Amino acid sequence: RQQAPVMCSKGVWQLKQLTVRFCAHSGGSAGTREFLRTELAAFAEANPQLEVAAEGRSNRPALLRGKYVCGSERQVEVSNMSASEVLAAASALRDQTGRKVTRVRENVKSSSPSIQGMWDPTTQFDAFAIRV
Repeated sequence: RQQAPVMCSKGVWQLKQLTVRFCAHSGGSAGTREFLRTELAAFAEANPQLEVAAEGRSNRPALLRGKYVCGSERQVEVSNMSASEVLAAASALRDQTGRKVTRVRENVKSSSPSIQGMWDPTTQFDAFAIRV
């Protein structure tokens, strides 16, 4: 069961810094370099709450590093990805909270079954209209 992305909590965006690390010569970083040339400016402009930086690293795989308000960091390796896939990975980092996924509560268990029966999507609700 997956949770919906939590882009902000109480109006505060959780991702505060995104760092793009790439190699200037490696073929595996070609998509990341293309992302930097074509997509990064628009991504940074669309997300003014986010500090975006790019770092060149020789002979290292390309990756995205996100630093979150809660103090945690997440890294996504983007070697051999196209510019659109790198943009999708950056958007995924932006949409996460940075915290580990935890179960909020236990499943509801009933000791007695419902007298109403199971819900059925074909139920006609017109028959149950309330007239005032």
